[in-house]
Amino acid sequence: MKIKSFIAPTIREALMSVKREMGDSPLILDTSDIEEGDIKATAGKKLVEIVAAENFIEQDINKELKGDDRLNVSSKVDRGVENDLPEAIKELSDKLSAQQVEEEYAQILTREALCDLGKVPTASPASLLPQRAAGAATFAATVQGSSGAVGKEGFEKMDLQQQIIKERFISKIKIPASNLANEGTHKAMAFVGGAGVGKTTTISKLALDARTHSDKDILLIKIKDDSEERLNKLAELIGATVWVVTTRQELSMIIDEFKSTSLIFIDTPGINHLDNVELLELKEYIHNMPNLEIHLVISATTRFVDVINAVKNYSIIPIQRLLFTKVDETDIYGTLFSVAMATKIPLSYITDGQEIQRSIKPVTGSMIAEMVIG
Repeated sequence: MKIKSFIAPTIREALMSVKREMGDSPLILDTSDIEEGDIKATAGKKLVEIVAAENFIEQDINKELKGDDRLNVSSKVDRGVENDLPEAIKELSDKLSAQQVEEEYAQILTREALCDLGKVPTASPASLLPQRAAGAATFAATVQGSSGAVGKEGFEKMDLQQQIIKERFISKIKIPASNLANEGTHKAMAFVGGAGVGKTTTISKLALDARTHSDKDILLIKIKDDSEERLNKLAELIGATVWVVTTRQELSMIIDEFKSTSLIFIDTPGINHLDNVELLELKEYIHNMPNLEIHLVISATTRFVDVINAVKNYSIIPIQRLLFTKVDETDIYGTLFSVAMATKIPLSYITDGQEIQRSIKPVTGSMIAEMVIG
């Protein structure tokens, strides 16, 4: 049995390496982020690691079979494994599929959850699977009795299985360490994205919420745009100040002057992520701007592949947070999870509704888990 570690900048690249070396049906034993200080880390680079093993059972069977016989046996093996899965894992798989979570991330989550549960399909030797690592302590704390022993019955309880799965799901969602509600936070927030995704509405929601929870001044800045009418109306409503800037120098001076006393929200022109000229112009304003936190605003109705392309093209700025709008216009939220897995960029807020009185919420892992898997 061949077991090997694959390290790459992204899950997708690591999986491609796994498949190149181990074929299309490897056993994914573990996935993890490589933190700074780890012996495997590379300075200044984000890396992920996948530990995989060759699916030796399928390979041994296939060596003896050809053509239709191979397909028939492969199907029987798959059905046998599926029948041996805990009910909670089957339910998870169904939910991920219904919510259109990308297949590779659904598979990673399902296999890791399976390891956490401590139950292995018949096609995967128990001796090859790592200990339940991240989920082990939580699971033990949940099901241990006064004797400290974890009984076999605990693994079969649906509610415990679901809790373990939910914790594994939550561990995949990166959340910012702070937000504007935190005392002592002094920063400016810029919102970028395509036309119509809800940047100005999002700023309106955040500014209105900030006014009710903070005594700091509210400063609204519009970059290179003559249509600041909506921000002016908002400013009148909540007692904020509006500035329109046409150069990076103006923007920098305003942020430096007001950052210690104000919450600063910066609205940018709507730019198609395929428009490299406009993206480069925007970059001139906000790239490497001190004390500036940049959120890419995305409609929750956008396809996964389009979100990934937008993140890739906007990375020249770069992007520090992902913010999803219009969550009330869909009931399919698998893209949010898939994007979080694929990009490793923290999710900051989700919003619904076009009116500023409608909700905006800081993202939590539990929130995304509830939206996707219930």
